[in-house]
Amino acid sequence: MARYCFRDEETQEVHTLDFPFGQAPREVVLDNGHRAHRDYSQEGASGKLPSPRTWPRTSTSLGVHPDQVASERERLARLGVPTDFTDDGDMILTSAKHRREACRACGLFDRDAGYSDPTPGNSIVEEGPGDE
Repeated sequence: MARYCFRDEETQEVHTLDFPFGQAPREVVLDNGHRAHRDYSQEGASGKLPSPRTWPRTSTSLGVHPDQVASERERLARLGVPTDFTDDGDMILTSAKHRREACRACGLFDRDAGYSDPTPGNSIVEEGPGDE
């Protein structure tokens, strides 16, 4: 299911409704009996819906166990990437630049990388004992 935005013709209020992905109609009748048209400009732009351009966001892949949050926060700060975590250890990314720097600091990259995304071989991971 995906969430879509519809604007009430009478009140101009935006309503979000769920439909199977790609099957949202252009017009619906709301519970109040008003007609509403699909409002593409509100989908993903209002902060109500997830969007690839919405920051901040969390990353489980870059996260750590909750017991490791303090040490990972310190390590990232030493590397020049001040970072915060959720209570369950997910990393909080504040921007695309922060995501790129955090991936580099953790030795990770985006397999579907585009221009300026974290790429393989672009890491600043600290070497540990015996890693030389």
